[in-house]
Amino acid sequence: MWWQVVGLGILCLVILAVFWREKTKAPQRQLPNPQNGEELLQLVPIHDPAVLAPRVVALWPALDEETRQKLKEAVHAYGWEAYFLTDLEDPDVEKRIRAIEILGLIGGKKSIWPLMSALASRNDRICFAATAALKELRVPGLIETLIEALAAPERWPPARVAEIILAKGKESVMPLLEKLPAAAPAAKGYIIEILGELGDVRAVPYFIVGVEDEDPAIRAKSARALAQVNGPVMGVTDSLQQALRDEAWEVRVHAALAVGNLKIHEMAATLEELLSDPDWRVKETAEKALKQLN
Repeated sequence: MWWQVVGLGILCLVILAVFWREKTKAPQRQLPNPQNGEELLQLVPIHDPAVLAPRVVALWPALDEETRQKLKEAVHAYGWEAYFLTDLEDPDVEKRIRAIEILGLIGGKKSIWPLMSALASRNDRICFAATAALKELRVPGLIETLIEALAAPERWPPARVAEIILAKGKESVMPLLEKLPAAAPAAKGYIIEILGELGDVRAVPYFIVGVEDEDPAIRAKSARALAQVNGPVMGVTDSLQQALRDEAWEVRVHAALAVGNLKIHEMAATLEELLSDPDWRVKETAEKALKQLN
């Protein structure tokens, strides 16, 4: 029948069209897959930052410090920081997270405040990504910026800021100590708590001052921080003696804890007095501290 012939002809034309399309289709460009730092460095001048960035993130933990530095210099020369800073404004959350991750590794001073803005995001994924990125970022002025952020807990979550500062380790101690005396009331308690977690003996004179502060919350946090110090401590007896008799039970508790942890045997008699303290938490802590001394 004539319609069968026509149908067969149309079918042949369709098959030929599909075949021709597949034949002329441009071959897909293979994505780069560097396996080490040397290969990464060779590919930086060739590929778009967005294409290469996932491999940088994946290989970064295995790179030595020298290779990391070379890679930072290379990507800065090709404008990666500016490229990914622009991506931080993108409405696509995945794109922003990728930019945050890479800026934590290769970013310079220009990345500090954009990443701090990401840390303040109400989107949990953005906030967590910024926390991880700021832990990795190594640029002058970052720790000081983080300490200043402690004064605005309504904008930056103090737990996240403290987590980042603690991740910096001992390099955070001196910036914290320098900021503490003039710190805003909202930040002072956080700074003392972070210094306590770091346990550095250089903070002891500042804790002694804190134990005598007019604010009972600062006194309690300072006494607790003294209890966390790693290493021999001198000159704390008078301040702790006063703290053991403080009107606030929180101060007495942490002072007793400090006496026990620091093994200040000459204060055993005062601890024994606390066994009859009206607050059960103070009595319990004093009892534990006496056992530590014995």
